[in-house]
Amino acid sequence: MNAYRALVRAFARRAAVVTLTTASMTVSAQLFVDHAEPWKTYDGQTLIRTWPETPRQILAVNALNLVLMDESLRVGGGTAWIATPDQLEALRHVGVRLDIIDGDVGPRVRAERARLDAERTLWQQLDVFGRVARIDDSFFDEYRPYQDDAAPDLLEFLDQLEADHPNLISSQVIGQSQAENRPITAHTISTGGSNKPAVFFTAGAHAREWINPMTTIYMMDRLLDGYGVDAGITTILDAIDVHVVAMSNPDGYVYSWETDRFWRKTRRGGFGVDWNRNFSAGFGLGSSGNTGSDTYRGTGAFSEPETRAIRDFVQANPEIVAHVDVHSFSQLILYPYGYTNDLVPGFEGEVLESIAERMSDTIMGVSGEFYNPQPAAQLYIAGGTSMDWTFEGAGLLSWTYELRPNSQGAGGFDPPPTEIRPTAEECFEAFQDLLGSAASGISGRVLNGGPPSTVNEGQPQDVLVEILPAFTGPLDPSTATLFTRSDGGAFVPSAMNGSSTAFTGTLPAATCGQTLEWYVTIGGADGIEYTYPVAGDMNPFSADVVGVQTAFFDDLEADNLDWSLNATNDDATSGRWERGDPEATAAQPEDDHTPDGTIAFVTGVASGGSLGANDVDDGRTTLTSPKLNAAPPAGYSDEDAFIVYHYWYSNDTGANPNSDAFTVRLANDNGVLWEIIDADTTGTNNAWAKRSIRIADFMQPTADMRIQFIVTDLNGGSVVEAAVDDVTVEFRGCVGSPNPADIAPPFGLLDLADVDAFIAGFIAGDLIADIVVPFGVLDLGDVDAFITAFLGG
Repeated sequence: MNAYRALVRAFARRAAVVTLTTASMTVSAQLFVDHAEPWKTYDGQTLIRTWPETPRQILAVNALNLVLMDESLRVGGGTAWIATPDQLEALRHVGVRLDIIDGDVGPRVRAERARLDAERTLWQQLDVFGRVARIDDSFFDEYRPYQDDAAPDLLEFLDQLEADHPNLISSQVIGQSQAENRPITAHTISTGGSNKPAVFFTAGAHAREWINPMTTIYMMDRLLDGYGVDAGITTILDAIDVHVVAMSNPDGYVYSWETDRFWRKTRRGGFGVDWNRNFSAGFGLGSSGNTGSDTYRGTGAFSEPETRAIRDFVQANPEIVAHVDVHSFSQLILYPYGYTNDLVPGFEGEVLESIAERMSDTIMGVSGEFYNPQPAAQLYIAGGTSMDWTFEGAGLLSWTYELRPNSQGAGGFDPPPTEIRPTAEECFEAFQDLLGSAASGISGRVLNGGPPSTVNEGQPQDVLVEILPAFTGPLDPSTATLFTRSDGGAFVPSAMNGSSTAFTGTLPAATCGQTLEWYVTIGGADGIEYTYPVAGDMNPFSADVVGVQTAFFDDLEADNLDWSLNATNDDATSGRWERGDPEATAAQPEDDHTPDGTIAFVTGVASGGSLGANDVDDGRTTLTSPKLNAAPPAGYSDEDAFIVYHYWYSNDTGANPNSDAFTVRLANDNGVLWEIIDADTTGTNNAWAKRSIRIADFMQPTADMRIQFIVTDLNGGSVVEAAVDDVTVEFRGCVGSPNPADIAPPFGLLDLADVDAFIAGFIAGDLIADIVVPFGVLDLGDVDAFITAFLGG
């Protein structure tokens, strides 16, 4: 069957090429038929950003019923819209300042439609092969309609999940849409049992955001396929249930496929209601009472059957402890409140922020993309959202995701289908983090860059872990314990230092080539012991023990290396790269990264007196390193060469946030041919972050390497700041077979320091002296092994 499906997909790809070539930019009528309304082409309409300043200008923008191309109105201006030629002329007539993002939206809408029509045509042509090939791993290679008799569709995939996993997933209709009476269905993933907490996901509230249900269904597929195979997923699903409404606005979604690609609302009365402005928390704030507006809130809270379905399901399932509403775009993880600038007070606010930051860190670790964690109101005021209601009205911890891309310029509400899978993959890992917290009862996060994937041989390494009682009662900080083991031995406990929520533990020194595993436990006031990660002894963190040889390091404290601060095509009018002690703003660091240091490379060292006074403006600025020798020394291979740097990047403020780029390039020919090695740092981390790049993943490491950091400001109204510090070239690997008696520096030399370290470690019960099986136990076998290894040299 797999060979058969592969043959069908190969034929399908060939047929798609032929069909697309034939269709060119014409519009097929095959996908969308029998409609009362003609398909909206958007030909000649313009994608713009507006900055109205006077009351007359604000009134004009609101009165013209432009197509809103943001989630809501941006504070301070910079909101994106689609305008007809007449609307554009009206805006210019009243003097509204605007930027053109896309002079004609029509071609991109037509191109997408031609591609989808070709997809449907080839499935019609392949119908002779039967429907079996329609639902497989290629489902996430393209956007899928709600329901279709020829092409793969959302309902068919969900039905297939139930057929493939009848003991794990079930469904129930929880409501009907207002206009077309389509079912609103909740799916429950459960391994059985009672009194289990649950996490609730919703998607598809805004019709045009096609990537949202795809991402949510991908999560369901991964969870179901992973149960019984993946230890982490299995542990989670044994402990909690997962509820999902993958399509909460079916009428609007169908309409966005058949008639209007950028339709946002439901289809009540033909004008529609914004599903995510119809809940009761803050109802009426940051929305519109005009039926022609894309943020029309309805006649009252819960006036719509779509929102009542969500409300009633939550109230009928009191085991739900957390909620995630999936939207796009802008790459954000939002948490309450959205309808007021007030922050959630106390410990609850800390938990919301901490989990959002942890999910953001996870995504950054998976793909390098940054999802900015922030209170929703910092983006704009929006009342009546599901997030605020589930938090305030139902007592759940709640977040809203805004998926890829990070800007209109990168695809907005219609990103290419090549973005579906990477978006779904990065978010799945973050969703799994949240599910793990609900399963374990606590929210854990490894600070300072996350769990280390490698540790240096022969050196203890501290880990700093934040633990919050997200889904349980108070914790006892005095009970925080780190458990570690080497190469599958017994876990050995050691006390962690700290108080309140942050705890430090030490991973023991280990021999190159070993694997260190670890997890943390903490006791609660209820007498229960909680574990991070969930079921830690079965699902621990893991780090490879490697030898590290540093070939180059510059903390930039001394101006003695040949860094270049300008390139021939640099044209930024301000905020170019400088070396100095950064002056803090809300977008720029106050301190460099180096411990006890002061100097870094910064885009405009001086603060300039205001947030945007000395940021990068109107172009690009380039920082190029001196020549770096990354040719592997004896005993190391190309795969062992890494370049490491710390960077700061801020682009989440101003009227046009999250729309510019920080690009990192590498060359192995002294700077002749460059290749992008960190193309995904186009979000905002607004903090020092570490990047570790294996050079061989991009090119052969040589003695003529250079690294280049390029920061651009190409979109009006964006505040852009960046910094770089602590650049390193290092080699990681196990060279030869290290002597197990060589446990103290200087490594590579057996001397009395090793003897003293072994004796002290053995007496203290320190696993530095644990050099022979059984690992995790200090006994005479370790003494004999040390003496033999030491005398044998």
